[in-house]
Amino acid sequence: MENTVNLNTASSEEIRTGQTVRFGAVDILRGILIFAVVLSHAWFAEADILGNWFPYCLHAFFFLSGYTYKPGRGYAKNLWKRIVTILVPYIVFSILCNLCYPIYVDLVNSPFVQDSSAIWKGFFTANAMNMLMSTPMWFLAALMTTSLVFLAIADKVRDSLPKTLITVGILIVIALAVNILKVQLCPLRARNAVTLFVSDEAFPWYIDLVPFSTAMMLLGSYAGGKKWFTKINLKLFILAVVLTAVCFIMNHWFPGSGKTSVVRYVNDNHWYGVLTAFVIAVSGTVGTLIICNIFDKIPVLRDIIKWMGRNSIWILCIHYCVIMLVELKIYNMGYLTCSIMDIITKEMFGYGFVIDKPKDIVIKVAVAIFSILVSGVYAVLHNLVKKQIKKLTAKKKEA
Repeated sequence: MENTVNLNTASSEEIRTGQTVRFGAVDILRGILIFAVVLSHAWFAEADILGNWFPYCLHAFFFLSGYTYKPGRGYAKNLWKRIVTILVPYIVFSILCNLCYPIYVDLVNSPFVQDSSAIWKGFFTANAMNMLMSTPMWFLAALMTTSLVFLAIADKVRDSLPKTLITVGILIVIALAVNILKVQLCPLRARNAVTLFVSDEAFPWYIDLVPFSTAMMLLGSYAGGKKWFTKINLKLFILAVVLTAVCFIMNHWFPGSGKTSVVRYVNDNHWYGVLTAFVIAVSGTVGTLIICNIFDKIPVLRDIIKWMGRNSIWILCIHYCVIMLVELKIYNMGYLTCSIMDIITKEMFGYGFVIDKPKDIVIKVAVAIFSILVSGVYAVLHNLVKKQIKKLTAKKKEA
């Protein structure tokens, strides 16, 4: 794969800014996936965007996190960087979003309105089912927990393909065992709509996802070390098409397996959810990562998507709270046919009937884009403050 012919512009090569190495295809895939996440959280009726079109989406973020891993810095230094970039945003934005919960209560009349104790319990256990205003924060919690294990073993196996594959195999077996155990402890059939929504179904800090997510990170770190999939030729393009087809065929045969939580979205007690999710995750991620090199040839589109990819953490932290509050306000004003809670009720618990009118779709897309723009404003302010802190630090050192 190292002998591929680059068909892209220079921007698809490694881009060095200071000590940072960025890969164009990686940023583009992150941007596409975070946009899919935002659209899915706009809650379109009868449209499971992630489940139908990006079933590998959340697994792919773990793969890409491993892909951009930089070895040789030591466990403590790598862990500190993850704390700053993952754990701190989780804490700060979870608190800020949960403080907006009283606004939500004023906007919605729903059986899923929780008391403040449930909200803050969700914050401490990282349980997204209880953190209504900051639901996507569960992913940062899972990413942080997975990083604790990944960073401990990455440097020991990532330079060897046999070691990587053996370790990944062991992790998938462990994930399978955990999955079977979790089904026994948390049988979905025993839960009704309300108890599922407010119960602490997930293990604290998503430790049940760690084996599977670590396996994805390790595969990503090996591929990143070899710089695979950031160039394209005819053979790789054919491979990408085949892998993407495998992803969608498997998702069609085993619907729900692509979801990151594995058990929660796999029908009944199907133990094979780990195996089907792994095939869907790897094939979908690698296939679209290769194809993303083609998008790197389209200047304006490339720049927009890359920007979203580089700021995906801020978009993740901010967009859901904005969408939830803005859509509910618009619904109460009479411009939306169905409230966001109507669709959550239907999609999560399978009862009720909701149909989006064309104007609903237009409004929801607009709200989704608005939430990204709000995230962008924060990203700009964050970078400005960061630059000022660096300047002040540099001046102190000179003095």
